[in-house]
Amino acid sequence: MAATISRNKYKKFADSETQLDIDEAILDYLLYTATQDLLDQELAQKYDSTAAAGRQRAEIVFQMVESFLIIFQSIHPEYHGSSITQFRLSLLRFTTLFTRRTEDSKSNPSSAALLSLRSQHHERAQAFLSHYNVTAGLDLSAFDNSTPIAKCCRGQQRPLILEKFISTGSPRGYHGSSRSISLLDTLPSFMALSAAQNILQGNHITILWMELAARYMAEAVLEQYLIYGAEGPGVIREAFAYGFNVESIAQADNEDLRITNMFWGGENECEIPGWKNIRYEHLSALLPPDGVSLQDHLHSLEAEVLSLIDFQEKLLKFLGKLLRAQPEPVLMQIERGKIDGVSRKDTQALKEKVLFA
Repeated sequence: MAATISRNKYKKFADSETQLDIDEAILDYLLYTATQDLLDQELAQKYDSTAAAGRQRAEIVFQMVESFLIIFQSIHPEYHGSSITQFRLSLLRFTTLFTRRTEDSKSNPSSAALLSLRSQHHERAQAFLSHYNVTAGLDLSAFDNSTPIAKCCRGQQRPLILEKFISTGSPRGYHGSSRSISLLDTLPSFMALSAAQNILQGNHITILWMELAARYMAEAVLEQYLIYGAEGPGVIREAFAYGFNVESIAQADNEDLRITNMFWGGENECEIPGWKNIRYEHLSALLPPDGVSLQDHLHSLEAEVLSLIDFQEKLLKFLGKLLRAQPEPVLMQIERGKIDGVSRKDTQALKEKVLFA
C-alpha cells in the first residue's frame, strides 16, 4: 500500500525536484482511499448494521490522512496543492462531515470547534444577507411561533424520523442534540466542494446541480425545525443565503469568494440564470398553505416530498459519482501495474523510483 512508504525512507532517495511530486502523489492516494472507504462503509452499514470492520478501516485511513497532511504542510508550507488535490481534500472533508453527522465519531469536530464553525457560518450568511434579501416577496410569519416544532412533536413523528438515522455505536439522543452535526452545519462544506469541482472542470453550474443544492437547503431547514427545535425564520434565511451579489464579494474570503463566483452569470455582474427561480421554488415549498399548520405542513413535506433519509442516500450516490468522475491517483494506477497513457515499462521504472514494493 502506498501509505506505507515512510517519509524518511523515500526522502533519502528522492531529490529536491521530485520530492514534492512524490509527497503529493501519496497525499492524493490517501485522500482518494479515505473518501472511498467512508462511502463504502456507509453503503455497507445500510445493508449490515454490524459492519464494524469497515468503520474501523475508514477511521484508520482518515487518521492517516490527518497525520500525513501535517507532514506535507511542514515540508511544503508554501504549496497549497494542485486543483485535483484541492478538490479531493474538499471531497473528503465534506464526505467525513456528512457520513459521520449522525454518530458520535472521533473524526467529528469537538463541541468547541462545532460552535466556532456555526458562528463562522452564521456570520458569513449575515454578511451575504445584508446585501441580498433571499426571501423577498415571501411571508415567513408562520415561522414566528416561539414554540419549537420539535418540542411539540417529541412523542409523535420526531422519534420516527430519528429512528431512521440510528447509527451503530451512537447513543440514542445523539442525533438532534447540540453535539451532533446537522445538515445546516455541512451546507457550507457542500458549497465549497461544489466550487472546487466547478474550478476543476471549468464549467458553469448546471440546472441539475441547482436543484440538488436548493433541495439541500430545504432539507437543512426541515431538519432544523423537525429535529433540532429551531425557532423563528432565521434558519430559513441562513440556509438559502447563497447566490451572486457583487456587493458581498468585497467582504468575502478566498473560499466564500469561490462560492459566490460559482453563481456568477458571466455578464453585467448578474447571477447565473435559473438559480433565483429554483431557490424561490424551494423556499416557497416550505411555507404552509392557508388553513394548514406549519407543524403539519413540514411533517407532510418530510414524509412525502423531502424525505431526509432519501436525501441522504441521494447525496451519497452523488459523492460516489464525484469520486469516480476524476482520474484515479497515480499510485493506485502503479499498484495495478499500468498508468493511463504510460507504458508498462515506464510504469515499472516509476514504481521503482518511488520505492513501491
